[in-house]
Amino acid sequence: MVDRRRQAGATLYLAGSPAQSVYFVKHGSVALSRGATEKGEGAPHAIRRAGSMIGLEAIVNETYLDSARAVTDVTLCSTSREQMLSWLTQMGTARVVLESVLQTTRVDNP
Repeated sequence: MVDRRRQAGATLYLAGSPAQSVYFVKHGSVALSRGATEKGEGAPHAIRRAGSMIGLEAIVNETYLDSARAVTDVTLCSTSREQMLSWLTQMGTARVVLESVLQTTRVDNP
């Protein structure tokens, strides 16, 4: 995983864009929004703080479901979708459980 720093207000990714990375929030807070007509301008439905993962839908979806924006200055660790899928392939049952949870949350309304 690679550390990336972003300033408050920075867009991390947009809903509908290719899901290329999964992120771990090491420091700061990130707002997730969905359902906007303008890129990244939806009302936030969740805040992810240090210790959270964002972009996990990349495991079961080829595009991001939410837009993610840094609320504060943030430090993120990122890994590619391919690396995450490769790592999960080695986990057997854990992958099946994680995919089931992610498939369920994929259809949840914020």
